[in-house]
Amino acid sequence: MNHRLLLTISILAGALAIVPTALACPLHSGAYKSSSSKAVFQITQSCTKRAFADSTAFFQHYTSWGAVQHASTSILDAIPDDPQFLITATAQQNPSAATSAVTSTAAANSNTTTVQLAVPFIREIPDGVWILPWSGACEEASIEMVDSFYVGHDAGYVPKTEEKNLMWPLFGIENKLFGFNLNTAATTTAALINGYSSFTARVVRNPTLEQIKAELLAGHPVITMQYGRGLDNPLEAYRRGASSYHVLVLTGFDDTKQLFYANDSDLSKGLNYPYSYDKILNNLHDYNYSDRQADGPPTVLFTQPKLLARAAGHSRIFLVQNNSKYYISNPAVFETHRLSMALVKEVSWSWLSSLPWAGSINS
Repeated sequence: MNHRLLLTISILAGALAIVPTALACPLHSGAYKSSSSKAVFQITQSCTKRAFADSTAFFQHYTSWGAVQHASTSILDAIPDDPQFLITATAQQNPSAATSAVTSTAAANSNTTTVQLAVPFIREIPDGVWILPWSGACEEASIEMVDSFYVGHDAGYVPKTEEKNLMWPLFGIENKLFGFNLNTAATTTAALINGYSSFTARVVRNPTLEQIKAELLAGHPVITMQYGRGLDNPLEAYRRGASSYHVLVLTGFDDTKQLFYANDSDLSKGLNYPYSYDKILNNLHDYNYSDRQADGPPTVLFTQPKLLARAAGHSRIFLVQNNSKYYISNPAVFETHRLSMALVKEVSWSWLSSLPWAGSINS
């Protein structure tokens, strides 16, 4: 599953060997990655390595993926972590600065015109019958597709029984938290994801094509809120008078064909279904609770895996968020919050201990 290790997870993987200071640094300062991972590191002039937390942080330092050089995993592992290991995005004085950097990246990196992430496919109606709660489960199916991707499940079509087992718990959680499970808008869906999955979701209004492509380039599936009828898919039928609200998972793109690829849970064969850039972008609409229609602002959810870390030689596991650590006090937390042990990475004690303590998660 090496090809699925993304920036915010694989930055912490691997043995953390020490380079004797008396030796010359094996790499010049700059941005590097190995062929077996999507993690991008900054090698400092002091011969330490720092990890970019996400694509936004990277583009505040570079204007093109072409600036990233390749190095072997063994060489990168041999360079010690910098005490300030994680490079996170900082607030921009010019709000358009990050966007312009991303925009220039796609143009400058001519080698990357297509991206296809291996996101497993889950159909919202496993039995092929449009009855509740399954007939309104495009949000739940999308969540579980992205979750399965981040924890390393096999690509392709998920078996019917497993589809049901993955989605079913979400209905109960939604009923308890929100009092309903049908047609959840972006903020509600993000709250469900952030509290009860192995990844995080950030609500982004009015996203640009280049912002979405940058997320896919970074290895992050994008969840989109759509006015489904406007997609003009002949394989989908929306009931007259209904909201036509639909949720997709973007899994890739092709600049040459001007296409996004989406896992469309409405379809029996919806794995990497092609939709034009225009169809997706022109029909981005959040669900509007006021009129119960898909006529809200253009909205997507940018995703990334949660960081679960354990120091070498120690048993305690921490959730790392916002440059702070939260102690997971007992195994039941994993089940309650639907976290996966597959995301636990062994890290250096020095890095983990440098993070501020933010409290314990007990239930």
